[in-house]
Amino acid sequence: MGLKLYGVETTGLCSNTRYLKNGDIFYIMGDFDYNKYLPIVLDKNPKVIVIDQNNKQKIVFENIVAVEDVRARYRTDIELFYKDLISNFEHIGITGTKGKSTIAFSLYNCLKGLGQKVAYVGTMGLYYHDYHETILNTTLGLNDFIALLERLKLLGIKTLVSEVSSQGLLQERVPISFYKHRVFTDLSPEHLDCHLNMQNYFAEKLKFFQEGNSFNTYLLDRSDYAKQIGSMLEQNIFWYGLQNNSNLTDLILEDDLNGLSLVCTKDDQTIDIKSHLTGFFNGENLACVVSILLNMGHSLEKIRDVVRNLKSIPGRMEKICAYNGANIYVDFAHSSESLEFVLSSVAQKVRGDLCVVFGCGGDRDPLKRPLMAKSSEKYADKVFVSNDNPRFEDPLKIIEDIKTGFSKEAQFQVILDRKKAIHQAMNDLKDGDVLLICGKGHEDYQIEKDIKSYFSDKETVLEYAKS
Repeated sequence: MGLKLYGVETTGLCSNTRYLKNGDIFYIMGDFDYNKYLPIVLDKNPKVIVIDQNNKQKIVFENIVAVEDVRARYRTDIELFYKDLISNFEHIGITGTKGKSTIAFSLYNCLKGLGQKVAYVGTMGLYYHDYHETILNTTLGLNDFIALLERLKLLGIKTLVSEVSSQGLLQERVPISFYKHRVFTDLSPEHLDCHLNMQNYFAEKLKFFQEGNSFNTYLLDRSDYAKQIGSMLEQNIFWYGLQNNSNLTDLILEDDLNGLSLVCTKDDQTIDIKSHLTGFFNGENLACVVSILLNMGHSLEKIRDVVRNLKSIPGRMEKICAYNGANIYVDFAHSSESLEFVLSSVAQKVRGDLCVVFGCGGDRDPLKRPLMAKSSEKYADKVFVSNDNPRFEDPLKIIEDIKTGFSKEAQFQVILDRKKAIHQAMNDLKDGDVLLICGKGHEDYQIEKDIKSYFSDKETVLEYAKS
């Protein structure tokens, strides 16, 4: 593979010294450590080094190109240089605050069940065939993305389902124009430590729908942000949800703690699609999956069959076990709105008490802490506040922030040790109760200061249930 850029023939493009080869073009961006990494770059003797035009560092190298925005230029060059590789795949991207993982992972498993050679990359890692790998970021850096595509191509995989994060869009890590199917779930206050306000947050998401031609856009029918996106697009818009669905008519949701059922009508054909997932939000997520699969040419009957075989999404309203006649779930909800979604959905169906364990991470989004307290008090009968990745913040300070959101009448317990909090919550359970353990979901670690130790909500529950 070779292409002429900046007046030279090059063998590859790179922004990460781990991938740099002789003959590549290297791009310096972000928090590049010049003392540590520049000697490595120079030793590899790249064809060109691309830097920001405001770069003040002294670099002794004969072929330097200064540009206005290195990140944007790097993405543009990647899309040109690796066009054949990237376009070898049918790309499906899902963005939004909530629902990304459930839609993406469910779609991946459905496509796999339909016999397609498909991979998933996102919050839960990388999946293809029977392979699973944990990854650092929801949206890969471009060097990692290209390396992944090269690996998947050798395996004969033709479809890639990706979660697209706002940070990935902000940092120009998404080759937007190659995505054939693009989903917007909704937007709620999250990642404002990065974006500062909802306008900036929405502006980053909007980028995903502003490049390329002839792509399908899927928008959640109840989202005001989705309606703004819909008003800006001219064609191939498919609304999904329980109110207005472009691909399905007379969509009816039946839902309880054992699963849900979507009664769908398409071209005068009515089919009942059953799933182990639960909650109205998962009804919406599945409606999106069905809509994409229909547009990809799959029949409603085949879709029904593969959805029926879908297992719970790891850490997304995932039922762990029954204990003392109560059901225990773990969920990734780590914002006030997400917490309210899952609690309100369960509160309508629980026969006994609704109990919740939650906490808030350190060093980020402190404004959501009292809001999560309000959400938990609104729906839960018993509330346990605990640690959830305090990082470098004082855990007691985080708890004090959370406590400001509770009313004077609120009934809650503070148990910093998360394992002890889960044990106590389980001890209190009786027949007909439901316990939701929120915040970590599929994650299996606890971060305190700079120490990352193994911790799994799911394993904690199962070990205690067996004791």
